[in-house]
Order: sequence, then structure tokens, then C-alpha cells
Amino acid sequence: MTDTDTFVSDSIQFGNILTTRSEDRVSAQFESDDSTVVRIVRTGPRTRDDVPIGTRASKFLTAHVNEREIKVIPGMGRVFRRSYRITVDLGDRFLSVRPQDLETFVLVGGKSYEMEKRLADIKLLSDGSVDFLLASSIKVVVLNKTVVPPEMKVEDALVAAALATAFGTGSMSFTSIVTGFVGAAIPG
Repeated sequence: MTDTDTFVSDSIQFGNILTTRSEDRVSAQFESDDSTVVRIVRTGPRTRDDVPIGTRASKFLTAHVNEREIKVIPGMGRVFRRSYRITVDLGDRFLSVRPQDLETFVLVGGKSYEMEKRLADIKLLSDGSVDFLLASSIKVVVLNKTVVPPEMKVEDALVAAALATAFGTGSMSFTSIVTGFVGAAIPG
């Protein structure tokens, strides 16, 4: 990685997002409008080589939307998929991400367990860009109801792009890890 890398991602709803990553910081803003900027900065030592920003310890992270401070609370990111969840306290509301599979995380408008507030599936691609798949309406047959996802806000798309770039996306499930160990232990 060079000193600073910039990636362009299509947010689908709002246009292209420019995400910039260096050793200890990530920023995201729209290509067409630089009035809103989301920044995540590592303020302490690099404690994790497997995390692009270098840590999952919230005490070593600061984050801002423009000049307003927000709080990024990552899980420890060990063994269980749920430990890779990240919650962002925006002051007046929460955003969360949680791994869905090996490459994707789910962006939720609220706490990570609030499925009805699913905004999008997010994937960090190998070229550094972020892929957005917006949530669609779901018909719940048992209740004969249609659950319509909330609309993603401009700030949500920027936070999602910054989180994906700072922490990566996805995680292996515990079942996959155990299966891998069992498969490795059985001689072929």
C-alpha cells in the first residue's frame, strides 16, 4: 500500500463515494459534494495486522462526521461471527454492521439485531472499492405483511464505506472454522 490510496465506489442512491485510506485513517466523501466527510482515525498503536486500520479497540479510535464526533464500537473480531459486529453511535441514532458471510456485511439502521431496519449489504472488493446492494422489501408470508426497509441516508452510505475500508467486510462462521479443522485433521 502506498502512503495514501483513494478508491471510488458507486453508492447506488447518492453517486460516487471517494474513500481514502492510509496507515492510520480512513475518510469517505461524495465525489460530487465534499460538504460531508466521515473520518475514522486510529489514535493508538497498531494492534491487529488483519484489520486495515490496525485495531479493533475502540479506545484507539476516533471518528467524525464533519466536525461532529461519533463513536465507533467494534467487537473484538475473534472466532465467532458475532464478535465482528460494529456499532456506530451517531448521537441521535445508531448504525450497525454485522458479517453475513465470508465477504459481506449487513448495514442496519439501529442495533445489529434489528433485522427490520436492514439498509444494505456491503462488500469490500479486491480493488478497494465498496459494493452496495440496497435492501429490498420482504413479504412475511406467515403474518401476510410486507416489511419495507428504511431508506438509507447520505450519512449512512458514507459511514458504511468508511467502516468497510477501515475494518474489511465479512467473517467466517464458527461452523466453517470447525469444519476446516476437522477436514485438516483427517488424512486424505
